Amino acid sequence: MSSAVSGMHKQLKEEPIDFRDRVVSGFLCTLLAVATMAVYLLFLFLRLGRGSEGIYRAVFSDFGLIFLPAAFLVGFLAGPRKLATGFSFFWGTHPKWKQEPWRTRTILLLFLLLTVYLAVNLQNR
Repeated sequence: MSSAVSGMHKQLKEEPIDFRDRVVSGFLCTLLAVATMAVYLLFLFLRLGRGSEGIYRAVFSDFGLIFLPAAFLVGFLAGPRKLATGFSFFWGTHPKWKQEPWRTRTILLLFLLLTVYLAVNLQNR
């Protein structure tokens, strides 16, 4: 039985991350950033009404010029394995969820509360 497990372990040997993998990770992060900006604009439009056209231009021209390349750079530097690990944490499939569920849920709840707090306070300025 142990020889079958060790044989399977040899087959699952991790391949090195090449340049193409990092570029794909960067593009995926950029797509996620664009989706986040679109949801933010939808939220602002629903909250502010028709007066939000100026915000649309500011988000996609001023803020977007910094936010989108930064998202690509983060994805490129982090690589696909670290991005998958981070995504699995927020998706709930990370091993930490089974090891220490109360601690992990507390950290996630604090992160979400901080995000909502910052979003509301930055919105009111």
